[in-house]
Amino acid sequence: MKNANKFCLTPVFMFILLCSIFLSSCAPSLPDYDFREEQFVGTEDYEAFLQTDEARAAFPTPDCESACKIVLLESTDFFRAVREGTLRLALQHPQRYLWMVPVYHGAQSAWQPVLFENGSFYCHMFSLYSFDSQSYHHYNYLSERDELNTLLQENGLENPEFIAPFYGYGSWLYLEHQGTPYIFLYREEPLTTGLDGMTLYPLEQVRSTILMLGDREYHQEQRLSPYL
Repeated sequence: MKNANKFCLTPVFMFILLCSIFLSSCAPSLPDYDFREEQFVGTEDYEAFLQTDEARAAFPTPDCESACKIVLLESTDFFRAVREGTLRLALQHPQRYLWMVPVYHGAQSAWQPVLFENGSFYCHMFSLYSFDSQSYHHYNYLSERDELNTLLQENGLENPEFIAPFYGYGSWLYLEHQGTPYIFLYREEPLTTGLDGMTLYPLEQVRSTILMLGDREYHQEQRLSPYL
């Protein structure tokens, strides 16, 4: 009798197992993304840029094929995403972003940011970030790919499932490797809370530090509010 029960339970167990495997395979997953592989040329953004006379006039000699996309997050959105664990989602569906385009004028070179908002070409920004300026060093992951690759390799993260730069209370790089999120702050000096620049951290390790920055900024805004 006991053997009969075992024989009858086996098909039921196999059915449940197959159903669980099927449902797992159908579960939605976030797509992989590597900002180093995304191209400006050939996109709708690029076509919108070409149709704007003012933007073309502002670019002496643009290298659009080397342009790089950076997501723009308001500080409050950045801190909220860290608090809620939705930073990757915010970077995959951005409301505002820049294409940083290398431009050349004789022997001089710089970055030209082009702003898009809500999926449309919003405006171009006339500020040029010289490759030799401090502003450029906040974006050196755009062109210093060997340096970035070395950083990832030294930390065993050379094949991330997701990697994207963004600006939100500083210049950051976010990546995920085998399901673990990491964050990198592009600045030489440490933040006053002790978070070092030019250092790659597991996001969970510095989450409280980042949220402390958000709380400090919130209270600072309250003190400066003209309505208080």
